Amino acid sequence: MTTTVTLEIELEVEFSHTPGTPADYWYPGDPAEVDIKAVRLGNHLIPLSAFSADDQQAIEEAALCEAEEFEPEYN
Repeated sequence: MTTTVTLEIELEVEFSHTPGTPADYWYPGDPAEVDIKAVRLGNHLIPLSAFSADDQQAIEEAALCEAEEFEPEYN
């Protein structure tokens, strides 16, 4: 017997850049780069490497979708 469990996870994606680089001029819709180290599940951080290759790809694709919709706050 096989049991399938679907988890809804919350991805925390942190964006960083060096002042003076092209990232200063990023606009919504520009290509985004996301480097995911871990996924937060409740109070736990699970390393991305703990997931299957298919799950890692799905997580990275979800993060890229979020990154493309991200609108930075310009001061």
